[in-house]
Amino acid sequence: MLNIRIFLETLKKNNSWIILSSLIFLVSFFSGYIAADQNMEFINELSEPYFEFLEDMARDIVDKSPGRGIFILFFNNLFASLRVIFLGVILGIPPLFGLLINGSILGIVTATLAEQNIPPLLFLTLGILPHGILELPAFLISAAFGLKLGYHLLFPVEENNRWESLVLVIKEISNIIFFIIMLLIIAAAIEILITPLLLRPLSL
Repeated sequence: MLNIRIFLETLKKNNSWIILSSLIFLVSFFSGYIAADQNMEFINELSEPYFEFLEDMARDIVDKSPGRGIFILFFNNLFASLRVIFLGVILGIPPLFGLLINGSILGIVTATLAEQNIPPLLFLTLGILPHGILELPAFLISAAFGLKLGYHLLFPVEENNRWESLVLVIKEISNIIFFIIMLLIIAAAIEILITPLLLRPLSL
């Protein structure tokens, strides 16, 4: 059942997991930024294959119609969110790595732009904030429930076995998944239709 009250209550009940997810992301962001700032040449070599993949995907999205681009971007983001949620059954390791990798990459991108004399704060404000204000919370919430899923498979909820704990967490996930989908749809539309216009003055 789609109920915003239940959605908000579920988030409130799991605020410690969401805070943990956010802290891991922030630490990895600053770690990526500092690492890139101190050894830009090495970081560029290390991250080059990943950025080439992102450039190819971005080019593919841009070459499509806006509607198709929104669909491709939404599907990719949805797949990433579902992956960090349900692969949490592997002891919570995939969502943890997802947070570390995505946070580090954003930090590296920010440091790279600073190296190119592009103001990082301006880039984050124009290029990330408009869609990221929706997309990032969706990802952090997804990762939080992935971490919780893995944790309670190791340490069952009080007075429940592992299977019952799994069912309880999946029930909570069912309370949030529709709203995550909605956040990602809106974020994809903003990223395709609005973000390029905002970044045009920066020639990005």
